[in-house]
Amino acid sequence: MTQTILISVDAPDEWSGNEPISASVTVSSPNHGETTRNVALPALGFPQLDAVEDIVNSGIGTDPQTVVDQRDMLSSWGQQLFELTLGAWGQWPTVLRGAQHGSQRVQIVIRSASSDIAAQPWELLHDADTGGFLALAPGVGVTRDPLRRAHAKTLRATRPLRILVCASAPHDQPAIDVVAEMVQLNAIAGGLGAAVEIGFVTADPGVCTFARLSQLLEQSGPWHVLHFAGHGNFDPVQGGALVFTKDDGSTDFVPASQVANALAAHEPLRLTVLNACRGAMGVGRRALDSVAGAIIASGVPACVSMQFVVTDAAALPLAQTLYSELVGHGDIEIAVAEARTAVSRVPISPPLFLRSMEWASPVLHLEGAAGLFGAPADGAGAAPAVGAAPAVAAVVLPGGAAELEEVERMHWRLRYRTELAPATTIERITSAVSAVAETRHLERRTDGFRALIGGVLPFAFAATEEVTGTVLPDGTGSLVSIESRPNPKNNVLLDQGRNRDLIGRIAAFLGVTPAA
Repeated sequence: MTQTILISVDAPDEWSGNEPISASVTVSSPNHGETTRNVALPALGFPQLDAVEDIVNSGIGTDPQTVVDQRDMLSSWGQQLFELTLGAWGQWPTVLRGAQHGSQRVQIVIRSASSDIAAQPWELLHDADTGGFLALAPGVGVTRDPLRRAHAKTLRATRPLRILVCASAPHDQPAIDVVAEMVQLNAIAGGLGAAVEIGFVTADPGVCTFARLSQLLEQSGPWHVLHFAGHGNFDPVQGGALVFTKDDGSTDFVPASQVANALAAHEPLRLTVLNACRGAMGVGRRALDSVAGAIIASGVPACVSMQFVVTDAAALPLAQTLYSELVGHGDIEIAVAEARTAVSRVPISPPLFLRSMEWASPVLHLEGAAGLFGAPADGAGAAPAVGAAPAVAAVVLPGGAAELEEVERMHWRLRYRTELAPATTIERITSAVSAVAETRHLERRTDGFRALIGGVLPFAFAATEEVTGTVLPDGTGSLVSIESRPNPKNNVLLDQGRNRDLIGRIAAFLGVTPAA
C-alpha cells in the first residue's frame, strides 16, 4: 500500500534570485488531511545551485572537516524546506512511523508550476528529528509531479525489459567517457540475463545522429526504456536540447520539443533515463522547456534526469540498482529510491568515513502513485514489435576476449588487448577498480597502477587485496595485464574465490570477457 503526500507550491512567475520566494504551500494526504500556509522559501538561485553541485560531488582530495561542514549546510537548507512544508503539516511523524514499520510506503510528490520552485533540490528534504534525509528513509520516495500537455501512457509494459542506449560524444564538445557508460550498461544487462535486452543506437558515439535514433524508434522495437548518455544544453531563449552529432561527428543541438515528439511517437516507451548535465535537464529552467519537462509533457510516463553531474563511482551502482529493481518488481519509484540508497553507500576517498552525496542527483518525474513497470514473471503477453525490425547496431567495446589465469593460489591475472591508448586505458582501469571495490590507496604510474582495496578499516595498511595493472603500448592500442592477490603488507589469507571474483567484476566493468 502506498500513501501519497502532495506538496503543492504556488509562487510568482518571476523571482530575483537574491531573496526568499514568497509562496503558498499546501500539503495534503487522503488519510491525514490538508493544510495551507503562506511562507518564504529559502530558495537557491542557479549560482548557488552550482555550489550545491560542488558539495554533492565533494570528497575527493578534500579534508574531512570541510566535507562535514559543507554537508551540514545542505542538511540545514533541506531542513528549512522540510519545516516550511511537511513540518508545518504536523502529520509527518505519524506517516513516517507507518513507513518504518512496513505497513505502508510513502511517496512524497512535489508539484509546482513555478520554474524557480521546480529548480530547488527537493530531494534534499531533511528532518533531523525523525529520519534525516527523507529520500533515504526506508519506505519513502521523493518524486516530481509532471506538468503535462498530453495524456500519459499507462506504465504497464512487458518482459523482457528492452533498453535502447543512445550515447553521443561530438568531437567539438568537452570530452566525456560515454564509452565507459556503454560498457557498464552492457555488463549490467548481461548480468540480468534473458530478463533484459539491450540495443545501441550506434556502436560509435562519435557519430550518433538524431536521424538514426528517430529511425530506430520508428522501425524497430518495442523499446521500453531510452537511456541517453552525453551532453545537454539549456538556452534561456530557446530552452533545452540534447547534443547529438552530425554525420561528420560535429555538434548537433536537437531541441527538447523535437526529442520529446520522437519519443512520444514510440508507443511502447515507458521510461527515459537522461544522464546528461544539469543544465540540459533544467528541471526548473522553464520546466516545460527543459528536456525532462518536454518529454514528460508529451505523455511519456516517467523520466529520470540528473540535476547534478554523477561521477563514474556513483554511475555504476545507480544504473545497476535501477535496472535490477525494474526487472525484479517493475516499480519505478521504488527502483529510484533503491538506486539512491545504493549510491549513498559508495565511499568517498580515504581516510574519510563518509559516503557519497550523489544520491541527491537523480530527479524522478512520475505521475500519481508508483505504477508497475513490468509484466508477469512468466513473460506471457509479450508486446509486438513496431514495424519492421532492422538489426540494432551491436556495440563495439574497447577490448574483447581476455585471458584469465591462476598464477598461484589466491593470485589471478587478467590479460587482454584494447584499441585504446595507454593513458586512456590506465584511467579506464583505475575507474573500474574504484567502482567495483572500496579503494584504500591508489598509485598511478606511467605504465600502470597499484591499488589497495577491501578490509574493514579505511586505512591502506588494513586493505585485504592488492590490485596491480601494467599497460604497454601495442601499435595503435595497448596490452593490459591486471593482477589480484592478497595485500602483501597485511598477510590476511583469503579464499581463492574472492580474488578471482574481484578480477571478474573488474572485467565486467571494462566490458572484456575472460575465458573460462
